[in-house]
Amino acid sequence: PVIITRWLRGTLFQKYATYFAGLVSVALLTSGAMSLYFAYGDTRAQVEELQREKARGAAQRIELFVDTIASQLKAVLLSRQGASPVDLQELQFELLRLLRAAPAVVDVAWIDASGVQQIKVSRLSGDELSPGRDLSGHPGVVAGLAGQPYFSPVYFRQESEPYMTLAVGAGRA
Repeated sequence: PVIITRWLRGTLFQKYATYFAGLVSVALLTSGAMSLYFAYGDTRAQVEELQREKARGAAQRIELFVDTIASQLKAVLLSRQGASPVDLQELQFELLRLLRAAPAVVDVAWIDASGVQQIKVSRLSGDELSPGRDLSGHPGVVAGLAGQPYFSPVYFRQESEPYMTLAVGAGRA
């Protein structure tokens, strides 16, 4: 109450000066808050666009990497077309050469036209050198036998590095 009575007793100039200072302060605070809000929105939009651009670049690099691996697999497949019936030792040598040429490849399996795994060479587990499992129902085998490439969803082994299954094939003649 003391402050209000002093204000009421002040001169007309003091009353107008106080009122004007309060009005200017509110206007400046409102203007500053609005500027801050719009600057935040602009900065956020710029950061989102930058992240989108970086994601596009990473996706292109990944796509190029996967296409390179697919072309290396196709090269092995093409080198075997027209060859004599499957010689498992020769095929094993060819697949081991592929593992050396493509460090990103961890496992390679050769599946015949009936969908039976003939040989598997791996960096992480033992090699399988005799006709084995029937994989004719696997989506990669189905796509490969149809002449289409197959790319599985990405999965993680032991929750460490990303892996994916890639299958290529020549299709049935």
